[in-house]
Amino acid sequence: SAVIRYSELSRKQRRIQFVVGRLLAKYAFSRLLNRPIHEFALIERRSNAPQLRAMPPLAEPLYYSLAYRYDHAVCAISRSRLTGLDVEVVDKTREIATPAETAFNAHENAWLSALPAEEWHRGYYELWTRKEACYKLLSSKHGGIHDDLFWQTDCLTDNRFEWKTLQQDDDLLITVCQADPAVEFTLTQAPSYNLDNAFDIFKC
Repeated sequence: SAVIRYSELSRKQRRIQFVVGRLLAKYAFSRLLNRPIHEFALIERRSNAPQLRAMPPLAEPLYYSLAYRYDHAVCAISRSRLTGLDVEVVDKTREIATPAETAFNAHENAWLSALPAEEWHRGYYELWTRKEACYKLLSSKHGGIHDDLFWQTDCLTDNRFEWKTLQQDDDLLITVCQADPAVEFTLTQAPSYNLDNAFDIFKC
């Protein structure tokens, strides 16, 4: 259950993200479908995103993905396609050469190295969010984590997927990945909630 998962988290920030993210998903479903927030529940699943359950049931399925970074929480919902989502804060002071060699393939690293120096960090985080969003989509599609499928994906040329990256401000990147030529989604960012109240709503 959600309460058990919450109790297993040791870091305070991760607990806050867990609660606010799930509340955000219910808020986004409620707003998109114009239904009360208490009609939606998220059923926890190991090694996969929570499953959406609505009462009364939805006439058609919805696909969604959650992402958090620091104090940012984002939810993407699609009416027609499996969806993966990631959010990152661009840290222009970070050393990126070493993690890039580990996380990206040769083609992706060549693309990153060819960028002007002032664009390296944004390029690194755009590739990273593409990777993470694709990872979430593949996990959702195949019912769990599949590293082999993930590492076969080139996030610059793989025509099985389509990515859309949004730059909210100078240092916040949000990327959505879907397995169709056209990207279709509704994006919702976390409203301001008092955490105590948020957890009460989340449990309902």
